[in-house]
Amino acid sequence: MEKLLRALLGLWGNFSQWDDDDLVTARAAASAPYVESTLREIQREARQFLFLALKEAGVRQPSSSAPIDLYPRSRVDTLDVYVRPAREAQKVLERGGTLEDATAAFERRLEGIIEADAAIAERDEIDRIQDQLEAEGLTDYDIDDDDEVHDDSNPAELPAREEMEAWVEENETDEEDESDRTEGGEKILGWRRVIRPEMSKTGVCGLCVVAATRWYTRGDLKAIHHRCECITLPVTRSADPGLRWNAEDLKANLDYIYAGYDGKSKYGATSGRRLKRIRVVVREHGELGPTLQYKAKNKAWVETQDYPDYVKPSPEVQRERLARRVEKLTDALTNLQARQVALQALGDLNKSDSEKLNRITSSIGQIENSLRETRSRLAA
Repeated sequence: MEKLLRALLGLWGNFSQWDDDDLVTARAAASAPYVESTLREIQREARQFLFLALKEAGVRQPSSSAPIDLYPRSRVDTLDVYVRPAREAQKVLERGGTLEDATAAFERRLEGIIEADAAIAERDEIDRIQDQLEAEGLTDYDIDDDDEVHDDSNPAELPAREEMEAWVEENETDEEDESDRTEGGEKILGWRRVIRPEMSKTGVCGLCVVAATRWYTRGDLKAIHHRCECITLPVTRSADPGLRWNAEDLKANLDYIYAGYDGKSKYGATSGRRLKRIRVVVREHGELGPTLQYKAKNKAWVETQDYPDYVKPSPEVQRERLARRVEKLTDALTNLQARQVALQALGDLNKSDSEKLNRITSSIGQIENSLRETRSRLAA
């Protein structure tokens, strides 16, 4: 993700024409190949990691297949999403912010989008592998009977510290018992969300802490949240490696986790007040799919209004999105070519107009390259 962020920041460079839709579209179009190739690599790495985890757990590897060329968000195209940081920058300027403020807003939004895209690309690849495992009879749970799904009526709660300490003590020495392995291969009884606080810039998140003390069939494992660094590991009759890892990481982070929730930030400063328990549920985001959300226990859940249902991307949807991308790029190209002709007709240009012409000419090249690549994908 950091490599992609650096590449896109370099591509956008010193761009400051945040209110120019055609130039913004051109940069976003040039960004798309970097994004899509990175997401495919994330899918490959997720598949390799889970296949290795299955091997270590004694589970037969399911049939392998190449990652699917799908942008993981629902309804929107890569182009639609990667113009959003520029829109954020323009809003800052409209509110009276400086160019420096606008650039900072652009970078923050870009980083957040990249992190979300990476998370859902990995989640969806794991989901496809779980589908394969279930279809090939390598699981031993009822996919239609997940009583641990945490919806608004059944939230999960962060246990009191004493309860968490007892859980940690019970499970931090858990070891695999190979004598329990099933001859001919293990079957998966469930899945565990495994926290990785060392991967987070801000430490372990309470949302994942709640989920880490349980294991599930499928229901809550599809859920992500902002900057989630968790991984998913299988649970079999003889092995539950994520159980011990979670216990060890939770033990090391208890002071941070129980610093005290203040209802504003993820975790507030230590106070003498009793810890307010966090409630965690899975809710559906129209673009990202299932996400983990939390509230203080004494606050009601707010229903999301006018949000379209999440629709899992498919090859058919991807083709429709690429076709719409061609239309948008063609419109932007037509506009830029007209602007180029108008500037060239002025003859001897001053410095400002010359720089403008150079930007337009460069953007035309970016859009033409994107159109060739997109049409090639549609023709395949």
